[in-house]
Amino acid sequence: MQKKHIGSIVLRVLTLLSILLLLVVGGVILNIFLPSSGQEKTVLVPDVTGKKVVEAVNTLCKFKLRVKKEYEAHSLPENCVISQYPLPGTKVKAGRRIELKVSSGKSVVRVPDLQNINIIEARHKLDSLSKLQLGELSYTYSEIEKDCIIAQSPLPKTKVAEDSKVNLLISQGKKPISFYMPELVGMKLEEAINLTKKIGLKIIRIQEVAPLAETAPLSAQKYEQGIIINHKPHQGYRVTAGDGLTLIVANKKL
Repeated sequence: MQKKHIGSIVLRVLTLLSILLLLVVGGVILNIFLPSSGQEKTVLVPDVTGKKVVEAVNTLCKFKLRVKKEYEAHSLPENCVISQYPLPGTKVKAGRRIELKVSSGKSVVRVPDLQNINIIEARHKLDSLSKLQLGELSYTYSEIEKDCIIAQSPLPKTKVAEDSKVNLLISQGKKPISFYMPELVGMKLEEAINLTKKIGLKIIRIQEVAPLAETAPLSAQKYEQGIIINHKPHQGYRVTAGDGLTLIVANKKL
């Protein structure tokens, strides 16, 4: 009797183990051939490029997708999505991780010192060395050499975003002196040339003519050869150093 009782217990245990084994194997088979809809659901990856990262993450979460973010300097505004992987429209399983490249904004550079250098050199420094743009140019008279930089904005060593503009104030050199045109009529040509050099006028033309009465301011005066009988601008006109001057010279006696 005792042996029969033990055999019955063993049989029951074996039966239970067999049932458990069948349940486990059956569950595995069901998972392989009949997967649950929650685990194996597929979705199309939405396009989040160009969006703010917060908006992009919210959109992807609605599609049951996970997110990995990587930041890098870019011309897009800060915190905008540059690119994504997998690409928009790709079919993936729910829960898939989407990798986003996000803009950290433009690279930051230091503004170079452009003061007291020529505008040509300043352009080179901005374009080639600093990746900055030339901004507004203003001009004024100054003791600083002509075409050299007097001041700049932003100031030297200021940190700014790449491609920022730098405004410059440029010297036009010393302010020309203005004065009233003196009388040169009656002077010898050599004397007139020396005087115009001293006052800063440029002789652009010397015209030799016969001293007719109508060309001479004082018709009664007799003009020898080489004497100034007229000039342009005339006496009393407002002129500035550097202006051009035409001298009219007698080529024979009136």
